[in-house]
Amino acid sequence: MAVLKILRVPEQKLYQKSGAIYSFGPLTHNMVFDLFETMYAAHGVGLAAPQVGWMDRLAVIDVTCGDDEAARVVLINPKIIEAEGEQEAEEGCLSIPGWKTRITRSFRVRVKAKDERGKNFEMDCEGLLARAVQHELDHLSGRLISRFAMSNQEISG
Repeated sequence: MAVLKILRVPEQKLYQKSGAIYSFGPLTHNMVFDLFETMYAAHGVGLAAPQVGWMDRLAVIDVTCGDDEAARVVLINPKIIEAEGEQEAEEGCLSIPGWKTRITRSFRVRVKAKDERGKNFEMDCEGLLARAVQHELDHLSGRLISRFAMSNQEISG
């Protein structure tokens, strides 16, 4: 498998909505594997397919940074179906290296998605995991954390 190049602002693919995945098999498995490998190599806790140039609704998350394999989360065609509470924290993005900003997000979310075999599931998340889910789903919708704090021109310039 491969460590992929992570796109950086102002790459236009980062601002486009991704499309749903309808078929599941070896290709999907390889995509998931490559995303985890790339995320770990970059020392991140989440990575969305558009960040490597794939316009698919796929994201991976591991808030343990590889320390606990059971903590690995694969989200295909995800949707947040419930959100509550607030948490404010500093947040960064692998597509904007070295830059961080404080963002308020929901403290708890319930996400509905498919796993890499195409099986539907729902998952309750809170704290850092909830933050990571919201961050990665923003990527799948063509939104970056930069919109919370400053314009693309200020980041890329």
